[in-house]
Amino acid sequence: MRIAIIKRALTLPARAGSDLHTFQMAKAWAESGHEVEYFAWDLEGCEDVPFQVRQLKIDPLADTAEQLQLSALQRRICRFMGSQLEEIAAAIRTINAGGFDACIACGLEELFYLDGVRTARVWYVADECVFAALSQLSLGNSLDENYVLGVEAAVSLLIETLWRHEPDASWVVSETDRRWLERFTRRPSDVIANGVDLDFFRPADVATDPERLVFWGRLDYGPNEQGLEWFLGKVWGKLQQRRPGVKLSVIGFNPSEKVRRAVDRPGVELMANVPDLRPAVCRAPVAIYPFVSGGGIRNKLLEGAAMGRALVVSPRAVDGLPAAGDGAWEVCRNPAEWVETIDRLLGDNAAAARLGQSARRWVEAHYTWERAAQLGEASIQRAIERHRARAA
Repeated sequence: MRIAIIKRALTLPARAGSDLHTFQMAKAWAESGHEVEYFAWDLEGCEDVPFQVRQLKIDPLADTAEQLQLSALQRRICRFMGSQLEEIAAAIRTINAGGFDACIACGLEELFYLDGVRTARVWYVADECVFAALSQLSLGNSLDENYVLGVEAAVSLLIETLWRHEPDASWVVSETDRRWLERFTRRPSDVIANGVDLDFFRPADVATDPERLVFWGRLDYGPNEQGLEWFLGKVWGKLQQRRPGVKLSVIGFNPSEKVRRAVDRPGVELMANVPDLRPAVCRAPVAIYPFVSGGGIRNKLLEGAAMGRALVVSPRAVDGLPAAGDGAWEVCRNPAEWVETIDRLLGDNAAAARLGQSARRWVEAHYTWERAAQLGEASIQRAIERHRARAA
C-alpha cells in the first residue's frame, strides 16, 4: 500500500503521543514493504528516517479558502484552532496529488485535512479527544485552569461532531477512549494500542537503590501534573512516616511551575530534561503511576514494564487497556493502599523483582510496535473497503 501520514508537526526523536505512535508504525510499515510518506508543516530531527518525510507548503495560486466545502461554523472553528484555511487546502491538494491508498491524519485539528481527501481516510485521535479534557476537570484546579479545560472539551466536542462523517476509520489507543469517541461520533472506531521498543527499554545493569521510587513523563502535561500532585499531597507524607528513608525520582521534560512546587519537599528529586532516562529509572525497583485523570495508554507504563520495574498503579492508569495485565502490577485505590503496597515491595526485593518480571512478560506478549502496525494495516484495509463502498 501507499500510505500518507499527515500531522502539523513531527519532532524526532519521538518521546510520546502521536509523534511516537505514528513514527514507530510508519517505520514498521516501511520495513514490511509498504510505501510511506509523512507530511508536516514543521519538521525537526527528521533527516535520517526509514521513510519519506516531506514539508507541506502553500501554493498561493492553487490553495485558497474558497476551495473548501466548509460551513461558516466549521471555518470559524478552524480559525479558532489556528489552522489557516489555505493550509488545509494545501494539505488536501498534496494528498490528492500523491496517488495514495490511504491518508492518516494525526491529532484533533488534523481532522480538518481529511475533508476533501479523495482516498481512504483514517483519523488517529491521539490524546486530544473530549474525554482527555473532561477527565482533568477538578476541584483542585484553579478557576482559570478549569475554564481552559472546559473550553478545550467544548471545542473538541464540536470538532468531533461536525467532522464525524469524514473518517473511514478512527483510531484510539484504549477501550475507554473508544467508548467516549463513539458516544459523540456515533461511528465505529478501532483500538490500535501503543507499542514499546523492547530492545531499547529493557532492564539495565545498574546498581539499585532499594528505597527509591520513580515517576517519569512529560512534566507540563495535565494528567502527569495532577497525578504527581495527588501522590505527593495524599500519599508521600504517610509513606515517609512508615519508611523514613524512602526517596522519589521525578524525571521528565519541561517541568511546569506546578510540578516544581509539588516536588519541593524532602526526599523528592527532580531530574529535568534527562536525555536518557533508562539508568535513572532502573535505579528504582518500583515505578509509580498515580493517575487521577487522562485517557489513552500511558507510554511510561509500557516502558516501565519493559524495563522490569515493579509497577504500582491507580485504576485510572490501567483503565481501558486492551490486554489484561493480571499479575503484572499492583492496583491501589486509596492512599492507605498506596502506602501499604509500596512499603511491602520496598521491603521485599524478591517480590518486587517477581512483579517486574511479570510486567516484562506481559508487555512482550501484547505491546510491540510490530503488533500495532499489523492492527493498523488491517484497519486501513477495512477503511479502503468502506471508502470504495461510499464512493460507489
